[in-house]
Amino acid sequence: MYTYIESGIPLLAAFERHVVVLFGHRSDFSSVGAASPDSQPFVFSSNFNRAFIGNDDNGFPYQVLGIDQTDRGIPHRLSDVQQFVAGLPEKVFLSAEDFQTVVTSILGRPDVGYRRLSPLIRSQQPILRLFLTTGRSFKKRLTDRGMGHPLVQDAYRGLPLPHFIWVCEISHADIYPENVLGEVIWDATRNPYEPDGWIALHYPEMLVVDEGSALNGMQHLLTIPLPSHTHYPIFENNLRRV
Repeated sequence: MYTYIESGIPLLAAFERHVVVLFGHRSDFSSVGAASPDSQPFVFSSNFNRAFIGNDDNGFPYQVLGIDQTDRGIPHRLSDVQQFVAGLPEKVFLSAEDFQTVVTSILGRPDVGYRRLSPLIRSQQPILRLFLTTGRSFKKRLTDRGMGHPLVQDAYRGLPLPHFIWVCEISHADIYPENVLGEVIWDATRNPYEPDGWIALHYPEMLVVDEGSALNGMQHLLTIPLPSHTHYPIFENNLRRV
């Protein structure tokens, strides 16, 4: 639910006898630096979510749906949600659930995973933020964000992207939620059974781009070293602060 809302996609959340619309969330990042179980290779940004914001036609707009029921909130708790519906765009075939599965699989691979290619990322437990956006929106923010290195900007600017892309931003506790270290870009029109549906792996030390994805051809990887890489702002386009 969090990933869809982070992508700017409203949800229909169904309770036993009622349905509400959810379109925002409320997070608490005070625990970002807290220790996480070593058994978990990643920390997801959804871990810091404390409530959703929505409209209930039986009450006032912009109400809170949290872990506990409040006097001014939606008269339910988050655990009362039995089902939800996310209206994905027509050409998006990869769900948020499937994207989480395939992207964590890529990041853990022995050939292109962060443990092999990024000493900086593996120095701490990575924080992952997943969202869906358009290739056009992503490219529009390249100059403002800096992307950590000019070569990344140039490569992304000239890289053909599908209309919709899934993005997994990679960060550390000492710079999150303001900044990230890299990202994985995935073709949202692929299905979960295509393990090489990713378009780019951006680590602080290097950028790995699949040149073959531009023409839906065989995977052909281009590796670009990134000396003097810095962190850069998170992508903010799908949701606005209120």
